[in-house]
Amino acid sequence: FLSSLTSVRFTAIQYAIFSSLMTLIPKGFGGYSGAIVDNLGYSTFFLITALIGLPVLVLIWLCQKYLDRL
Repeated sequence: FLSSLTSVRFTAIQYAIFSSLMTLIPKGFGGYSGAIVDNLGYSTFFLITALIGLPVLVLIWLCQKYLDRL
């Protein structure tokens, strides 16, 4: 999917930037997840992380609908 977002002239640079940005947020929050679980409890933490993932699923669905029209 990331390869389809890049320009042919700058594929390597753009792919490196996109893949780095894609992993930036999980790496930043990963260190704090243990403290969050201690404060909120595992079930609440699991619910919050599941809710965070829902917009991504909606975006995937919208992208698929858009690509089907092309």
